[in-house]
This record gives sequence, structure tokens and C-alpha cells, in this order.
Amino acid sequence: MKKYLLLTSVFALAACGGGGHSGSGITPGGDYVAPRAAVTPGVAASNEQITNMSSEIVVASNSNDPVAVVRVPSSTTNDAGVTFTSYRLDDVKLFTAENLETVGHSYMNLELDDATGEIRAVKMVLGGEDSGRVVRDTVDTTAFAGPIFEYVLDGDDQAQFRVVDTGQDMAALNALATQNNLTGGHWNRIDERMVFGTNGASAGLQYSDFGHFNSVYRSKNKNLTTDAQIIAARNGTLDRDPDLDKYRNTAEFNAELAKEDYQLFAGGYAISGTEMLDTLPVPVPTEGNTVYKGKAVGRVYTSIQSDGVDRTAYLTAWNVPYDLDTNNDGTPDAWSVDAGHDMAKAYTTSQAQMTISADGTQTLVMPFNTESDTDATFYDVTITKNSGNVINVTFEGTPSDLQYRQNDAPNAESIEGDFTPGYYGVNDPVEAAGTARYYTEQDIGTGSDEVTREWEVQAAYGMKKQ
Repeated sequence: MKKYLLLTSVFALAACGGGGHSGSGITPGGDYVAPRAAVTPGVAASNEQITNMSSEIVVASNSNDPVAVVRVPSSTTNDAGVTFTSYRLDDVKLFTAENLETVGHSYMNLELDDATGEIRAVKMVLGGEDSGRVVRDTVDTTAFAGPIFEYVLDGDDQAQFRVVDTGQDMAALNALATQNNLTGGHWNRIDERMVFGTNGASAGLQYSDFGHFNSVYRSKNKNLTTDAQIIAARNGTLDRDPDLDKYRNTAEFNAELAKEDYQLFAGGYAISGTEMLDTLPVPVPTEGNTVYKGKAVGRVYTSIQSDGVDRTAYLTAWNVPYDLDTNNDGTPDAWSVDAGHDMAKAYTTSQAQMTISADGTQTLVMPFNTESDTDATFYDVTITKNSGNVINVTFEGTPSDLQYRQNDAPNAESIEGDFTPGYYGVNDPVEAAGTARYYTEQDIGTGSDEVTREWEVQAAYGMKKQ
């Protein structure tokens, strides 16, 4: 985002074509900003393959209204001497439902071509640093792919830091670990593809968006310690042990891409005057309620974890379906060793609603049970957040697939939750988009059996003010 002084009416025409960070002139602070070409209709159409949000929004220092919401050509002109502020898609934060930060909030960020304004890559931002980056596929331009390094704690699968593979050697990676205070772990290299889908178009959104991403590896090489290993990993020839070096063939890779083990996100343009915020302030209605209506997507994940225990009784009790067809008749009739692990399913509803009451309470209703968009149903999920930021969540109904029902006696210390509502537009919110997450674990083993069941729900939504 940059500010600049309008010298001629040429910029007004350029802005309507999708210009962005730069214009022509001198800012009040005295910094020269070089001119640049407007985004072409072709580039705007390309961006809409990824998100329905406007490619650029321009606001003027002498007006409370946007000069142009860049999608439709306009002949708007303005008086010389007016300072404008331009926001583009790379200024937008798409907050993740699972917050990976201890301070602040992790988010996805779209990266643009500086010259054209076209979406080129998507990356995660953690701790104010770019952490992993996948570039846009040149064939399937709705997807992203690319090799990355990730730093993972020993004995854990959770990445602490991610960075794109730009040719680093082991010394460079170790220096990066030192620079970012990363200890007690190791470096992995992953060649992954990210399915990145947004729902804003179906909800009629312009200032905000919500959706999912699903990163799947084609190859994963763990615990790299030498330059020779890094080179072999890049070439796909590193073969130390199946637990260290994993490669998926095309069929396996496509099967993983098709899974609904999504991570969800939401965010948008929240512009107040000429300042970009994470969310606009929510005005409390003087009487009655303020209502937003639209769409929500939810994803449930569950996994039964055990070590050397006969899981038959537990898989039966939690309605885990068979996943092996032992007699090849087309009907599964037995469980594999992986049955009950890493099961996930997504749901949508077009009847989601956010209500803000006169006392400032925000109530989000996502009826994935009674108003599901498909025959597959989950729970009706209701989340409230009062003016004191106290959050409450309830689940009502019975899922159509019982293996996804909630833990009935979760361990109290395991419960995690987050609700991040956002409001978007210029000065006055006209759209609502946000995320929610709820996670529990439960000890389901009997006797001396140590068996744990994880259950997580993520949700994201986008709505228009009624």
C-alpha cells in the first residue's frame, strides 16, 4: 500500500483497470512514487480464478467513499492535488482458522506480480515473517505448487518455520534456524501442491472472501543434515528409509488432493478513511439487531490414536467404516491398519447468519444439520461472543456420518477454541467474514488400553449485510 498525489486524470482511468501500489507524483512525506500500468481486464479475470475480491480499491483523502472498486471500467476523474491510497489483494490478510501464533494471528497472503497485479503465489505469514511460499501453477491456474523447507521439532509433525526452497545449502538453513531461534528440531524438504478454494463468489462478496487450502506433498524428505542429501532430495533420488523419504505416485497424490482435510481461512478489505485495518469496528445497533446472511463452510477432523492396542472395539464403538475390500466384491468388509486415522469431511450451508444485538453480542449460526447444502449433514453450530469477549459454542443435531460425531466426554485440559469474526468494506461494514475452531481430545481406552480420539472442527463464513 502506498499513497501518492494525483497530477492528472490519467490515473483515474488506470485505477479503474486495476492499478495498485503506485501512481505518479510525490506523497506528503516527499517520497517519489513511479508510475505503473493499470491491471488489464485479462489480469483481473485471472485473479478472479483465485478470489472474487476486487483487485484494487482506491480511496481519496478528501472523501469517505471509494473512488473505484476495480472490476468495471469507469470514467471517474478527480481534482489535481488530492492524495489517494490504493489497496490491492496483497494488502489483504486471510486469517487461518487454526491460529499458529502465540501473539497476533497467522494468516495467508496473496503475492502479486509488481508490474501487472496478477496473483503469482500464496504464502503463510507467521510472526510477521513469510513462512513458506507456493507459486501459482502455470497449467492449472486455480492451484499453487512448489518446494519448501520446514523446521520441525524432533518427535513432532508441526512445522515451526517454513521457507521456500531457493537453492539453500545446509549452512544457510542452519543459519536461518539460528536467526529465528529455532532449536530442538530438524529440517525437512517438501515438494507440495496446494489446493486453494474460495467461496466469496457464491456468497456475492466483493470486499472479503473465505475458503480453504489443502497442502499435499508429492515428496517429503525428513531430517536433512548434509548438502548431498538436499541435492538428492531435489532430484527425487534420496532413499534412506521409508519413514524418512516418502514419494507418492500420481494415483496416490491425486487421492490425497481429493481429501477434504482442509484448513480454513477468511479475511478482506477493512478500510477506514485511508487506513487498512484487520476488521472494521462493529457499530452496536441502537435498537433491534444488525444481521448479515450468507454462506459457511465447515470441516470436521477426527483421529483415533493408539499404540499396539487391538482397536476393533473402539473402531466399532465410534462407527468407523470399513476401508478394505478383502474379497474384491466392491464392498469394504474389513479395517486396515490406518482405519480411524486422519478422517475428515467438509460441509457447507447457504443459510449462515451473523447477528449483532444491542448489547454487542455477536451470534454466528451455521446450520450444517438442518440447512446443509447437501445430503451429508453435520451439527447446527452456534457461536456467541459477548462484549466481554466470552465465547460459547454449541452443537445440535446428529451427523449423517456418525464417525464424525463429537467427543462425548472430552478431557477438559485438551479443549481449544478460537472465534475471529471480521467486518469489511470502506468505512461502514457491508460484509462479514471470519473463522472459528474447536478442538478436543478424549481418552476412550478401557482397562490398560491407551487410546485417544481427537476431534476438531474448523469453520469459515462470508455474508452480506441485510
